[in-house]
Amino acid sequence: MTRWGVVAVAFVAVLMVTSVMALPVLGGSSGLVDEGETATSVNGEETSAESQHASIGVASDAGDVSDLELVSMAPPTELDGATSGAQPSLSAQQDDAVEDGVDEGIELAQSQGVEVSQEQREAALEGARESVAQHQQADVEQVQEATTGAVHGSLMQAQQVEAEQVQFAVSGATDGALAQYQTVSASQMQSAAWGGAHGAVAQEQRVTVEQIQVAARGAAAGAASEAGDKDITHAPAIQEAAQGAAYGVLEQYQQITVEQRQQVTLEHVQHAAAGASAGALEGSSELVLEQEQRIEIEQYQRATIKQIQKAATGAAKGALVQQQTVTVEQTQAAARGASKGSLIQVQSISIEQVQRISITQIQEASFGAAKGSITQSQEATIEQIQAAADGAAGGVLVQQQEVSITQIQYAAVGASQGAIESAIQQQVVDVEQIQAASFGAGEGAVIQRQVIDVTQVQVLAAGSASGVLVQHQDATVEQLQFAASAACQETARAVQYQRISITQLQVLTQESAADATAYAVQEEIDDDVELSQFLEVELTQRVEAIDELEGEATITFADQERDDDSVVVDSVDLSEGGFVAIYGGDSVADPAGVLGSSDYLEPGAHDDVEIELETPIEDDQPLVAVVHHDTTGDETFQYAESDGADDEPYVTPTGAPVLDTALVTVSEPAEPEATLSVSDQEGDGETLVIDEASADVEYTITATADETAAESDTFEAEETVTELELDLEPPLEAATTVDVAVVGPDGEELATDSLEYTLVDEPEPEPEATLEVSDQTGDGETLTVAEANASVEYVLTVTDEDGEQLAESEPFPADETVEAETLDLEPPLEDDATLEVAVVDEDGEQLVVDSLEYTVDPEPELFDVEFVTCQQADVTGSFEDGDTIIVATGFYESGGFGNTMGEYAITVGDDIAAPFEGTIIYETGDEFTVAETDAGATVTVPEGDFGAAITGFASPDATPGEIDYPNPDASECIEQVRPELPELSVEETTLTEDAIEVTFGYENPNDAALFVDSEFTEGTTEDDPVDELEPGTNTFTVEWTPETDDERLVWAVDMSRYDYDADAVEPAETATAGEIDPTDPAEFDVSITGTNTPVEQGVALTVDADIENVGGETGTQDIELVVGETVVDTTSISLEEGASSPLTLTADTDALEPGDYPVIVSSEDDTAETMVTIEPIDDPLEEAPFDEPPEDEPADDPFEESPEDEPADDPFEESPEDEPADDPFEESPEDEPADDPFEELVDSAPQSLDEPDSPEPSADQTAPPIASAAVALAVGA
Repeated sequence: MTRWGVVAVAFVAVLMVTSVMALPVLGGSSGLVDEGETATSVNGEETSAESQHASIGVASDAGDVSDLELVSMAPPTELDGATSGAQPSLSAQQDDAVEDGVDEGIELAQSQGVEVSQEQREAALEGARESVAQHQQADVEQVQEATTGAVHGSLMQAQQVEAEQVQFAVSGATDGALAQYQTVSASQMQSAAWGGAHGAVAQEQRVTVEQIQVAARGAAAGAASEAGDKDITHAPAIQEAAQGAAYGVLEQYQQITVEQRQQVTLEHVQHAAAGASAGALEGSSELVLEQEQRIEIEQYQRATIKQIQKAATGAAKGALVQQQTVTVEQTQAAARGASKGSLIQVQSISIEQVQRISITQIQEASFGAAKGSITQSQEATIEQIQAAADGAAGGVLVQQQEVSITQIQYAAVGASQGAIESAIQQQVVDVEQIQAASFGAGEGAVIQRQVIDVTQVQVLAAGSASGVLVQHQDATVEQLQFAASAACQETARAVQYQRISITQLQVLTQESAADATAYAVQEEIDDDVELSQFLEVELTQRVEAIDELEGEATITFADQERDDDSVVVDSVDLSEGGFVAIYGGDSVADPAGVLGSSDYLEPGAHDDVEIELETPIEDDQPLVAVVHHDTTGDETFQYAESDGADDEPYVTPTGAPVLDTALVTVSEPAEPEATLSVSDQEGDGETLVIDEASADVEYTITATADETAAESDTFEAEETVTELELDLEPPLEAATTVDVAVVGPDGEELATDSLEYTLVDEPEPEPEATLEVSDQTGDGETLTVAEANASVEYVLTVTDEDGEQLAESEPFPADETVEAETLDLEPPLEDDATLEVAVVDEDGEQLVVDSLEYTVDPEPELFDVEFVTCQQADVTGSFEDGDTIIVATGFYESGGFGNTMGEYAITVGDDIAAPFEGTIIYETGDEFTVAETDAGATVTVPEGDFGAAITGFASPDATPGEIDYPNPDASECIEQVRPELPELSVEETTLTEDAIEVTFGYENPNDAALFVDSEFTEGTTEDDPVDELEPGTNTFTVEWTPETDDERLVWAVDMSRYDYDADAVEPAETATAGEIDPTDPAEFDVSITGTNTPVEQGVALTVDADIENVGGETGTQDIELVVGETVVDTTSISLEEGASSPLTLTADTDALEPGDYPVIVSSEDDTAETMVTIEPIDDPLEEAPFDEPPEDEPADDPFEESPEDEPADDPFEESPEDEPADDPFEESPEDEPADDPFEELVDSAPQSLDEPDSPEPSADQTAPPIASAAVALAVGA
């Protein structure tokens, strides 16, 4: 089985009531017995509470679960009798039995205060007849009693039952009961039918009549079948079994989702009801209790009818909680085993134990057992399913302490699910072993007292049930049961203070159960105390090897209403980071049940975490938010993909997942709204007009009337349409009411209205006509109509000013257009006249009239030109064979202006027929062509690249090379065909290492290339601009190497060849180089490197400085020297970028008083400062009181010591006679105890002066001793 197959948790604790009961301990264990043996008596030995077990017995013969016989549910010809076709006819006796049964059922109901209408009676008759018709072989007593029970049961509800519901309930219950006619008595049928109908109709407020019918049929069939098989005659038991089953399946069916209903059909509902009612009766029968042999027969406690009902209800509900497709037989087996197992355990309690089990606990035990056995059980046999459900339901009711109904249900789910999945994987065919495993696991899960979290309870039960079956080959059923129970209890005890995940808990429980079973087999023991002792040691070692999950988390997930595919977690706090995953209420922490997960959440607190759901929820339901680790460290949620191995949930100190539950209510989507406005109207029946319409969703507009309909195109949401015309197909033929609707995308009518449509006779349309004539000159014998047309048959007429008709054409068909139609005037005109031309219909009515001036000229001009436009001219005349007509044109090619003179001449006789009299139309086009027409001829002359203009003609009489008929507007026409000016631009400038790349753009609005004189009028570049400008928008790029920051690159073109001024096109120019690549200006940093301080007054002061240009360009600046506050020297210096230069500045010190002065060297950008000293000129040593020695005697060395190493006489010491003159160097007593400044000199001088190799001192070096001492004193100071 998969690691997480068992963790399908129906986490709806908020909707359940916990039943806390103090239950006495069961008595001694009787042990399991082999097939064929009788049960042993109760063991009187005293054992601890935790080691006491109730043991499941072994069916001996007919009751053997391996001989499972399901309730026959062979359907009639039509399940839904209310909608079937022709039914087989009933015999008179059968019909009488039906009527008697209906009336008897009604009388029973009325005797109990129920009012029954005639409509309800007729419905009951119809329903019963439909069912009886399917069972012709049933005798009349069975028919009557089954009908009586069904009618009575359907009418005994507190609320008023509709007639249709009565019909379907009676039909289903009667049908189910009569289906068992071969083995069931009439009285048993009545009880079964009563219960099935009564339980089904109890749900009438929320279910359909079809659902009522199948629930009643299945419940009645199951109860009747089992009553007949086990010879159960206790009517209340039969009734409650059927009633509970019918009620339970319909209650559960209303709770499953839309997706689950694709797997859970009404046939599953029917079989779940049948299995639950049959199993409840079977579990309550004395025959089965004798076969189970769990305790002495006289000690059995008879199940109450309410216990029977609740067992059936819970089992029926649990069998419909399916996560995948299972067969209806598997569904029935799960329900049967669960209801049977719980009731057998309830009755397997000795009088001494007086164990009290609430009916709610019985229902939850049955529910959980059926649910667990049917989940993930596609490959299981019905025997395996029933055995797992039977054992789990019984095991969880072995209670020795307070156990909640939620714990009971979850333990039953886990035990049966774990057993059935392991049975499939381990190929266990011995159903007794499966039953023992699930019984023991369920028992252990509810007996243990350490783990109370329902998720962990379920995992314990599942793990132990699946684990023990790994060793099923060699183990007895007793060993399997005890090992499963002990594994649950000891594992719970070992992990009660451990922070381990439910994944680790399940693996630990599985392995412990397998080891316990193997140990029992090896040691040949079936003592649960020894197994517990073994597991205590085993589990201690295993738990120590488990790495506990680190980290803490809290989460708040409040109830909420959502209208989209997401939920919001109010708050979550993760110490290690991770995710929040959303699960359905029945699949907490199941990797296959993840509905959606958050993005990775950093460690810390997070509020309002919105989580998208992979599958939208369609019904209100509880959802569970679980906090998960990021164990892989990749910040992606891998829990589902790894089947729970990675990104496990955070757990509490007791190992329960950190989670919170919210009831998520799916809000109803807002109803779409629409508006519609129409009005009564008249029309021809072919169209209809909608005044106005709109909707807040996509919509169409429809109109219907009788057989006529219309539908518009689809309009967008919020789009308002007005005066919308719809085409009616077929057209209306009479006045009628038209229904109009605004229809949404799902076909729902959002707004409707109607209008009265009146047909009106459409008048015959007025005939229409057109006429085009112009003034003309002729010989008076003919007249030309340029163009005419009419919507009816027509003729053309010409009349003079006196109203005399001069001409009439032949009739022309309706809608035929005539051009250049020549009419013969009779009599011919002799003088100029105003003539009236008309289009006349067949009735003689003038449809349109126009007039013209006719000039009579018997000898018309031989050559006449009309320049209609710059591109068209009409030449009219009479031409003989050989006459030549030359057209002159002006045009622009890409290379500039051009013209033609003689290239496009036509010769009468060669190019057109001779003689020729009429009009030759000249126009510009793609190529030179000549085409004769009925009205004359058409000549096309080429346009050139940009178009051409007709500038004149040379008639046959013109002098060669002469244009004797020039176009008076030739200049304007030439300008008209001149190409348009291009636009130049700078598209982009890009800095490179040594230059600037400039991309120029241009737009040539013409259809042909322009050849221009192109140049860069400013800027430094080795590239040339393009001189052929292609049509459209284009670019080219050049490299610009500016020499200064002020330089620009300017591109200009000259369109002079197209007769524009040279500067007609605006040049394209870049920004300056400095703007494109701004550089830092020159910046001079100053540092003082040295001075000749101190200097005597009058001696020049020199200051050495270093000047560096740290700017971005070459510069020249003045460098100033300031002493004190006076500029004493200035020097100009020029430096390139990055260059530096030393500089010496001088200052005259004559005017400076001795003392210390600040010296500043500054540029325009920087200053440097230091201090210098100006010393006085007077030398104090010249006035010292001593006598110079004779020239031939060396002066005494004041530092020379006497041979006795006595100190030399102090040259400054004066004789007493010299007093009181003060020694200028003698310190005052106040200065004591300062040392003599010359003392150190006297002590150290001989070290250098006594060296034998020292040369004789020079004259400069033989200064009086007092001078050297003074210098030393000054230095020391």
